[in-house]
Amino acid sequence: MIHSVDFHLQLKQSQFRTPIEVLRKNFKCIQKLVETQKSYCICQIKLIENTRNKQEKLDLIDATIRQQEMFSSDIERMVKEHNKYISKLKLRVHKLKQFQIIYDGHTGKFSSEEALAKYAAVYREEINLLLIDFLLKSSYMDPIHSDKYNSGVILAKKLGLDNLIDYDVILQGLEIYNEIKFHKNLKILIKWCTENKKSLKAIQDENDPKSSLKFETYFQSFIENVKLAELSKALEIASEYLVNFLDMNVDENLYKIASGAALLCWNRTYLDDTVRPTHNREHEKSYSFYDQSMNMVNQIEGNILPLKELLEESKWSKLADFFLFNFNSIYGISQKPDLLLLLSVGATALKTRSCVRPSTFSEVSTRDINFDDYLIDTKNKDGRIAIHNECPICSPDLYELTHDIPFSHQVKSNIYDDPVMLPNGNIYQYDKLISKSSKISGENFDRSKLMPAQLFKELKDSIGTLGKNEFTGLLDNYESLDPLTGEVFKREQITKVFPT
Repeated sequence: MIHSVDFHLQLKQSQFRTPIEVLRKNFKCIQKLVETQKSYCICQIKLIENTRNKQEKLDLIDATIRQQEMFSSDIERMVKEHNKYISKLKLRVHKLKQFQIIYDGHTGKFSSEEALAKYAAVYREEINLLLIDFLLKSSYMDPIHSDKYNSGVILAKKLGLDNLIDYDVILQGLEIYNEIKFHKNLKILIKWCTENKKSLKAIQDENDPKSSLKFETYFQSFIENVKLAELSKALEIASEYLVNFLDMNVDENLYKIASGAALLCWNRTYLDDTVRPTHNREHEKSYSFYDQSMNMVNQIEGNILPLKELLEESKWSKLADFFLFNFNSIYGISQKPDLLLLLSVGATALKTRSCVRPSTFSEVSTRDINFDDYLIDTKNKDGRIAIHNECPICSPDLYELTHDIPFSHQVKSNIYDDPVMLPNGNIYQYDKLISKSSKISGENFDRSKLMPAQLFKELKDSIGTLGKNEFTGLLDNYESLDPLTGEVFKREQITKVFPT
């Protein structure tokens, strides 16, 4: 169990950074709206004072009243938005305080049922939030009803956790992402870049001063105009926007602009041909060396090959990915779902070089495995191998997630070989726990229930003859004693653990 609130605060950074960024933007919009309305009212008052015609004065007054009503409506909406995110922040702070109360109130009493129940409820909610975040970012986005059909939003509302995750902000980023990637919509991206100019500059300075989303956006616009033979528009974009980025990254940006400008030299018909598959000219090989016109065509095709990358459809996917990276950075949203990150970290800590042996994995039945099989060490009745209380990394359920992750530095447990945990939380090496139980005396317990040391030695020596299942069945007839506390437990209460 994790007993530090700082860990949860680190894990929940986006729960605080995202609302704060939204509040900051909303407050700036309110300031701008107030200043605009103030200037408008001053101008209107002067016009009313200087107008002699009574009807014109009435018209100006009516226009001013309508504008004031619109202003009041916009302010009311923005204030409501502000209060909503303030409430979210208060709720999330309260949740963190709950962690601290649980930790402070049950120090040293983690084995009590009441404490375990509270921990279970808290961590169940945390797992649900991780699942919601994963579904939210990976579910299909409907362009019209994105929040209505997103499985992450549906689950969040069903569980009453929608105030603990800013799904509206995440869906806003995914909506723009889909517009770029699937609809090649640069207008919405240019508008977003303009609205977030200062934030983008800060993100650029923090990550890579040489890369710029705004430059990539206008460069893609330049390429699209070239492809459409809108050469005058392409030149206008280059002279008005692209050249302004030469001071930022001269070598790379100059090369990109020069490569794009090279496309202006080619006829659009020929440019379209370069995108299509090259015609088979096998029949021309016999005389092409002496054919000067064919030689010139081949040379031209060789020169334009490096420029083909500028015309590929994959450029839109790269631009959409670059946008989403900047969007997430501004709002403090994790670039990858936290669920995958935590699974990777946890699995890497457990994975050793003996994990995921092909021979073991191939013998495992492909039928569905009941979750209870992982919680209770039951007998293997159906012949299925290496499932009950076995390493989670080797399980067929997690194989797809764990087979590509790196190994842990440990090759075995740093505590014991074959460690097990008793219900009271104590961890022992299994063989020594069984053998030591019969040697402890002076306690008030029924020694007949404990396995004699000699019998355990004989059984252990004959495990190859008996087989693992028969050996396990014989052990089930006896109990185990905790050498520290004197408590006696049945074998089914002992849990296999994997400490590193």
